[in-house]
Amino acid sequence: MTKVRSAMLVLSGLGLIIGFQNCGGALNGVGDAQGAISSSEKASLVGRYEVEDFIATSSCPDVDSGDALCASVYKEDSAQTGQVVEFLSDGTLVVEGACNTYYSEYQISGNALAMLSIGDLSGTNVVCDGPAQKEESLLLHRLGAAVRLAKDGPTEISIYTDQSSALRLKAL
Repeated sequence: MTKVRSAMLVLSGLGLIIGFQNCGGALNGVGDAQGAISSSEKASLVGRYEVEDFIATSSCPDVDSGDALCASVYKEDSAQTGQVVEFLSDGTLVVEGACNTYYSEYQISGNALAMLSIGDLSGTNVVCDGPAQKEESLLLHRLGAAVRLAKDGPTEISIYTDQSSALRLKAL
């Protein structure tokens, strides 16, 4: 009986591991089905972008089809404090917030609707008040939850979170 339990536990554990590896398969499938971002496309994302808008989304992006169009997009607020997000070619992310500067690593994989992974942001700790602090906090929260990046044109990108929100950035 003990051997049977042991065997069942091992099989259950293997099933969980396989299940976790396949979890989110549709997300990974977008990049695989449509091809990886070419080095020239990655190079075109490198640069400085000013935060334009904070966006609320619905059914967006459509990760099953790879379509970056949203069922609904609501502009929550226009950015007022000139915050900048910079993607460096070595995989470093620099965020010039309203009050502080932050650094992290990023990875992009996929194509026009790419997977985006941003590491923990660390930086200065200057206290600021009012709208500047609110906007910086909102930016950091959304970057911390980023899962997708879409190139919206030659000068704009959108960064989507898994929480029905996004950032719209414009190249400087």
